[in-house]
Amino acid sequence: MGNEVTPTLGGLEGVNLKNYKFSLIQRFGNIYIKDQIERICSEISAKIPIFILPTVYAQLENDRTINHAAFIIAAFAIYSVGVNEHGAQLIIKDAMETELTEKAILARTSPATFLEISAIFGDLKNSKPFLEAYTKAYDHIIKNGIEKSVKDINSTVLNKI
Repeated sequence: MGNEVTPTLGGLEGVNLKNYKFSLIQRFGNIYIKDQIERICSEISAKIPIFILPTVYAQLENDRTINHAAFIIAAFAIYSVGVNEHGAQLIIKDAMETELTEKAILARTSPATFLEISAIFGDLKNSKPFLEAYTKAYDHIIKNGIEKSVKDINSTVLNKI
C-alpha cells in the first residue's frame, strides 16, 4: 500500500490515510473472516482494470515500483489456468473465462502471452519495466509456489531476485 498505491492517491480530504491503511490490515488479517478465493477471483477480468491498472500506469508514469501489482497480475495469470499447484481444479467465474484460460495455458511457456488480452491489459505488454516485473513474479510463483512467493514479495525477497 505504501510503495505502490499511496503515491497515486493524491490529497484525500477528510481521510486519515494512516488509520485507513491500518484498518485494512486489521480486517484482512482477521483469521475469523473466511473469504473464498473463488469469490475474490470472480469476474477478475473486470476488476483488474479498475483496481490495479490505474496504480500500475501512475507508477510507471512516475518511474516508481510496480512489483506488487505485477505480482498480482502474474498470480492472476497462473490462477486462470484453472488448476492449482497441487493439481486441484479451480472454478473460474468470469465472462472472459475461455480467453483467460487459453492465454493462461499459453503463458506457461511464454508468460507475456497472458498480457495480450487487450480487453483487460490494453497496451501494458509493451511496457518493458512492467513486463520485467511481471515475468520475474510469474517465474518466482511457478518455481516456489504461491504461499512462499507471497511471503517473499512481502519481505522484498522477490525484489532482489
